[in-house]
Amino acid sequence: MFADDTLLTISSNNPQQLNTLANAELQKIDNWMRINKLSLNYKKTTFMIIKCDPKQVTKFSINIGNNQIARTNCTKYLGVILDDKMSCYQHITNLEDKLARRLGIFYMTRHYLTPSALKSVYFCLVYSHLQYAIGAWGSVPKTTLNHLNVLHNILIRAMNFASYRSNVTPLYHQSNLLKINDIYHLEIAKMMHCLNNGKVPQTFDDYIVPVTSVHTHPW
Repeated sequence: MFADDTLLTISSNNPQQLNTLANAELQKIDNWMRINKLSLNYKKTTFMIIKCDPKQVTKFSINIGNNQIARTNCTKYLGVILDDKMSCYQHITNLEDKLARRLGIFYMTRHYLTPSALKSVYFCLVYSHLQYAIGAWGSVPKTTLNHLNVLHNILIRAMNFASYRSNVTPLYHQSNLLKINDIYHLEIAKMMHCLNNGKVPQTFDDYIVPVTSVHTHPW
C-alpha cells in the first residue's frame, strides 16, 4: 500500500522555533508509522519554506531520526507544482511544456480525424490539464499567462486548419471551445454555485463569506 502526496504544514514567526517544531512533529509521524508497520521514503521526503524573509532564514536542519531531509524550492502536490513564493510560475511553465509537446500531435492527426474526434483528443490531452486546479493558478497576472495563451491559440488554429495570422476568437466560437481565461471563470462560477448550494466541504466556510453577512446595503 502506498500513501502518496502526504503533506504536513507548520507555521511560526520564529525560524528557530519553526525548525524545532518541524523536527518534533516529523518524529511523531515517523513513530506512528513504525507502530502501524508503515514506512516513510526519506529520499523522496522534502521540506519547503514558504513566504519567509530570506534574511531571517538561516540554515534549517530537518531530520527524521538519522535521516536528513532535503530542502526544495518547489514541489508537486496533488498534481499542482507549488514554489516557495506561491507564484504558480513553475506550474504554468510545466503547462506550457505540455502544450508545446502536444502541438505536433494535432498537426499530424488533424488530417485523419473528424472534427468531433479531434475535439475529443483536445479534451483528453489539453483541456483536462488546463482545467485542473485552474482556480488556484488562473488568477495570476495576464503577462504570466501570455505564453500559455499563445500556445493555446496556435493549437486552436491548427485544429481548424487556420493560418497563424487569423483571428482566433471566431475559431473558439466555431469549435465551441473556451479560452483559458473563460475556463478559469467557468470553474470559479461552478465552485460558487456549489458553495451557494451547500455542496462543498465546511472548510470553505472560513474562506468565503457571503456579502449579506457583512452588510445589508443595496446593490
